[in-house]
Amino acid sequence: MEISGSGSADVPLSVTSDVLMTIRSNLQDLLLTATEDNSGIPATFPADWASGSGKRRWLSATELQIFLTEKIVMLPIAPVFPKQKSSSLSSDFDSSANVRVYRVRFYLQGLKATSDCPSMPKMKSVIEHSGREVIVSRRGVSNLFDHSPLNTLHSYELDGNGRVVNVVDNGDLVEKTTDVEGSAFGAPGPFTMWAVDSSSAEWKMLDTSEVVGAYLEFFGTNYAFFK
Repeated sequence: MEISGSGSADVPLSVTSDVLMTIRSNLQDLLLTATEDNSGIPATFPADWASGSGKRRWLSATELQIFLTEKIVMLPIAPVFPKQKSSSLSSDFDSSANVRVYRVRFYLQGLKATSDCPSMPKMKSVIEHSGREVIVSRRGVSNLFDHSPLNTLHSYELDGNGRVVNVVDNGDLVEKTTDVEGSAFGAPGPFTMWAVDSSSAEWKMLDTSEVVGAYLEFFGTNYAFFK
């Protein structure tokens, strides 16, 4: 028995056209929403990258102990949503939407050169972004992205008083351009798993006996959530 009308050629062209028009309309709506969500110039944090303090993700007491023992630590940062308080360790990101980071650094509070150190030792940290991240839009919608891991090197020299004398490697993940609005779309977000590896630091010349805290410091851009 032959069944007529079963081939794809028998599908009415009007149905195919309607489907395509619906898809096109949906894509246009998504584009308009994305443009509205990210219109305008984002706020830069800090305002002055040369002297200001960025947004920080502090280490817990347990994370700090792990780092001081292993010289390596994993640091997750959970996404932030409207009207939601984040962990006290990363509360700097509260009320921040579409957050993008260009630079990340790692500091130990209380770290200094040993008393018998003949020169200024170097603290080094390889900081890695896992590549799996969440970007939260101004409407509070989370968007999951997967890409290759990103890593950068942050290193600096310090004296016997713990003063940072010279930043050698500044921790740039993405080059910041004069077109802040356009370049923000190419920068990663902070809501991911971060890995800090400082095993190559000059530990024999560094004194950790007075270390009381540690943090990742981020430099980047963000918008405010829609009200």
